[in-house]
Amino acid sequence: MTIFYDPEYEKVSELVSKYMIYDEEKKEFIIPKDAPKEVHEAYKRKKEIWGKYQEY
Repeated sequence: MTIFYDPEYEKVSELVSKYMIYDEEKKEFIIPKDAPKEVHEAYKRKKEIWGKYQEY
């Protein structure tokens, strides 16, 4: 298992974690629609960064 450290990932994760809730039906964490726009953008960026590191 490879561990990565990306300061941007840490920053967006910290912002997003306050808003994430678990959706029982979908069996995944989601961001509520009423969350601020910057949280939704940060969540997208978090997924992009995570995907980049999955390629290794």
